[in-house]
Amino acid sequence: MEYVIRTKELTKMYGHKAAVDKVSMNIEKGDIYGFIGKNGAGKTTTMKMLLGMIFPNGGTMELFGKPANNASRRRIGSLIEAPGIYKGCTAYENLKRFSLLYGGDDKSIKELLELVNLSNTGKKKAGAFSLGMKQRLGIAIAMLGDPEVLVLDEPVNGLDPAAIKGVRDTLLNLNQEKGTTVLISSHLLGELAKISTRYGIINSGVLVEEVSAQELESRCRQTLVIKCRDTAAAETALREKLGIAEIETAGDTITLLSGLERAEEINTTLVSAGAGVFDLHTTTADMEDYFIERIGR
Repeated sequence: MEYVIRTKELTKMYGHKAAVDKVSMNIEKGDIYGFIGKNGAGKTTTMKMLLGMIFPNGGTMELFGKPANNASRRRIGSLIEAPGIYKGCTAYENLKRFSLLYGGDDKSIKELLELVNLSNTGKKKAGAFSLGMKQRLGIAIAMLGDPEVLVLDEPVNGLDPAAIKGVRDTLLNLNQEKGTTVLISSHLLGELAKISTRYGIINSGVLVEEVSAQELESRCRQTLVIKCRDTAAAETALREKLGIAEIETAGDTITLLSGLERAEEINTTLVSAGAGVFDLHTTTADMEDYFIERIGR
């Protein structure tokens, strides 16, 4: 397992208040890491510390397996808050100017413009771009020099649905075609759910949980809930007569993670086994409810 970003008890104080409180974050190579939290939860502060824009009061940071330093940070591209662009220049001219700082030749500039779907903007000045186009230009600037990691702070904030899809498609292309690891913060759960492979949930400066997309899907998938008087008899019948193995039991409640399409057969079998079924229903945990339970409304 190769980590590109790891923090241990990373802390940032402003006066007596901890904006980031002992955050231990783990981002693997190739992840699209969705950093989720309400406004003011500590997402931007964490990112700024990773990038060396502000300094922590405690804890440690590792980038690419070594203590964070300026050399390792040069392997990271970033877009924090609004992209800083030359409004009187075209998309190409913007990338050309920034390439003097971050690297990149004409060939890579043209490839980036194609990647973020700005290759057809011609002589149009960046000041006349839509917000979504500016965000995509900002991502292209962040990608100059071919960084291994991309750190993006609320890149879809304020965008319309079409622009959000444009940014989302750009990030998926970068991840899948270039293998770029992405750390992206947002409070838009639905959008992050479409691209993230792993999540970090932060609330009031505290990293509440890290969970993979697969684990989250498993926790939020549809289940069959059975309430009965004899759970032991029910479990035996489910395993031996129906071959159902994914069973969770708590008190008088049995939760099945598979076999939902066999609800009628399950009910008949449990009644015949004398399990005393008095309730049987399906339920689906909503992803938004899952996050809200951890970060509040």
